Amino acid sequence: MNADAILRELVGICPEFREYWDRENHFQDTDHPITECGVFSQFTGFFGQRHQQMRKVQLEAIAALIGRCEQDSFLADAAYTCFLENIAGDPPDGTLSPYLSPAAREYMSHWRPQA
Repeated sequence: MNADAILRELVGICPEFREYWDRENHFQDTDHPITECGVFSQFTGFFGQRHQQMRKVQLEAIAALIGRCEQDSFLADAAYTCFLENIAGDPPDGTLSPYLSPAAREYMSHWRPQA
């Protein structure tokens, strides 16, 4: 899996993400190829704005994508540090966490504010 495949999958899960990706996007330009981290970083803002309207099937699909990324340390790093870390402790965390793998939930627990 590469950045293009991750982008295609996220657009397949959330078709509106295509327009969000194509708008002002600091993670793509004509001089540099997109990166896995860039795709997940851009998805952070999209997910943060729309997580409450997402259907269960979409949340399950996002979690499944992250789960597949966990099989490769490079992809896991991109998914964890460029997406999960960004939403940890915020409302989107509570929306997605129930669908994530135990490893992803454990990772996020280190980034949530301590009470």
